[in-house]
Formats: sequence, C-alpha cells, structure tokens
Amino acid sequence: MTSLGGTAASGPRLARDRVSRDVEDFIARRIFSGTLAAGDRIDLDAIAGELGVSRIPVREALAALEREGLVSTEFYRGFRVSPLDAAVIHESFELYGLLASLAVRQVTGAADQAELDRLAAVGDAALVSPVSNADFSRLSYAYRRELHKAGGSRRLRHLLAGFRASLSAAGQVIDGAGIAAVQEALRAEVGALRTGDPDLAAPATFQTLRRNGQVVVTTLVARGVISADGSPAAPGDVFSRAVGS
Repeated sequence: MTSLGGTAASGPRLARDRVSRDVEDFIARRIFSGTLAAGDRIDLDAIAGELGVSRIPVREALAALEREGLVSTEFYRGFRVSPLDAAVIHESFELYGLLASLAVRQVTGAADQAELDRLAAVGDAALVSPVSNADFSRLSYAYRRELHKAGGSRRLRHLLAGFRASLSAAGQVIDGAGIAAVQEALRAEVGALRTGDPDLAAPATFQTLRRNGQVVVTTLVARGVISADGSPAAPGDVFSRAVGS
C-alpha cells in the first residue's frame, strides 16, 4: 500500500480562500484516478507539504471526505482510503439524484415560465459540442447550482453539498463518448424542466444523474481503477420508484 507523498517545492500551491475545499477536491481526484487505492494511508503532513498549506485544512478536508464515504479513520491509526467500487459510485449519484430531483420538483411547482426558461438556458450551456471535460464539468455544475438555489431549502442545499467533492471528482474522469451520453440525458432533463411539469422534470433529473454514474463506472472499469466483477447491483430500481421514473 502507498501513502500520498510529495514535497512543498514541487507541488501546486493553492489560494488561501476556500483552501479546505481545494484540498478536498485534490484528494478526491486522486482516489478516482486510482492514484490512491482502497486501504492506502493518507499522510496529512505529506499533503500539507505538497500543497503548501497547514495541517488544519487537510484535516478539515479529510473529515468532509469521510462524511462522503471516500475515506475512513480509526483511533490512533489515521485516515485511509475507503473501498471504491461500482455500487458505491452508483449509490452516490443516485442518492444525489433523489435530492436533486426534489429541488427540481419544488422549483417547477413554484417558478413562473420566465424563471424556468432562465434555468433551462443555464442547462443549455452545458449541451454544446464538442466540449472539454473541464468545461462540461463547470457548466453542468453551474446548472445544478442554479437549480438548487432556486428550488432547495437551506437544509436541502446543505445535503446536496455533501456530495460535491466525490461527484465532482467522479465526473471529471469522463470524456468524449461519455460526455455525449450524459448530455443526451441532460437534454431530456432540460426539456422536461421547460414544461414546468414536476412529474416530468423530477424523474428526468434523477435519470440524468443516474446515467452520469453509469458512465463514470464504465470509464473507471475501462481504466482499471475499479473491477468489473464482484460489485453488488446498483440500487437504481429502488431509487427510480422513489421519484416515479
């Protein structure tokens, strides 16, 4: 097993604002790239040195990643990477999809057509082609953020934010055909949002995020980051029934 290493001289430097969040993203990306594997020890001092920050934001980032299920800690043994498999990824995207569909159900039930058109236009921006992975991640995140601001209560937004680092890191592994597959589902979702019908928009939102998870799993299996065998079935049927899709 390996630990995360590096030196202060060679590592990237982070801006001081929102440092914990940047560290969180950095570690999550290493997990989804396979650089850090299940059981690997995460060395707080090594990360702090590599990124040029103190131990405090590193510990805060690891605590957030533990809540997301990506790392675990044991008394006196420090942080280690949790097992990552297809079932974990499917569940993360689909749980997020359940919460996101609730926000969409609320906004389509309350917003006027002008507001729905505004939100849909933000979604349209993520449908351009060709598009780089970085741009697609940024544009699709902007769409989700606007939907959650418009339709989510403070508590719901807090719950949705709890998936941020793992879903962002997972989403950044896809490209090419994977992006096109997610865009196809997103296009149907944006169209359903424009109708203002919660019974169309909420399930379409769930299906987009479910599809995103499926694409991430396929990509990581192809890259050898996770195994194609031995993973429990995704919980999609149960979650689909919860949103009526």
